[in-house]
Amino acid sequence: MYVKTYRGFESHLFRFFKVHMVKPDDVLKDDQSFTNTERGSARKGSIAATILNANELDSLLGQPSSEERNRRIEATIQDIRDLVPALHTVALFDFFTPLEWLHTLPALREGRAFVAILYLQQYPRMLDHELRSRLDQVKKIASPDLKKEIEKLLS
Repeated sequence: MYVKTYRGFESHLFRFFKVHMVKPDDVLKDDQSFTNTERGSARKGSIAATILNANELDSLLGQPSSEERNRRIEATIQDIRDLVPALHTVALFDFFTPLEWLHTLPALREGRAFVAILYLQQYPRMLDHELRSRLDQVKKIASPDLKKEIEKLLS
C-alpha cells in the first residue's frame, strides 16, 4: 500500500522506499552528492538552500528599495528558480503542497510564496481553481516583486 499525496498522486519517494522507516543513508550515502530518481536528480542540500533563500527573500523584501536590494532579490529568485527541479525530484511539493506554501495566516511569508509561485511557473499543470483563487488573494497583499511573479504565472 502506498501513501497518497496531493491530489491523489503517489510520491515517487514513497514508491522508491518501500520500507516503514528511512534513514538519511537510505536516501543518500555520505560520499554521495546527488540522488537520481525517475523525476530527475537532486543535489544534497537543495531543500536547505531553498529554505534559506526563502528566508533571505523575507528579509530583503522588508528592506527599503535600492539597487543592491533589487539585485540581491533577483539573484535569490534565480537561485530558487534553479532549485525547483531538484525540489520536484524529491517530491517536496507532494508533501508540502503549493497551497500550503501560499498560506497567509497569521501573515504572508513572501519568501515561501515565491517558492510556490516559481514551482508553479515550471509545473503549471499543478495550477488549479483553488490555487488560482489563493493567488488572487495573495496578490492583493503582496509586494510588487511577488505580484510580478504571480502575474507571470497567471498570464
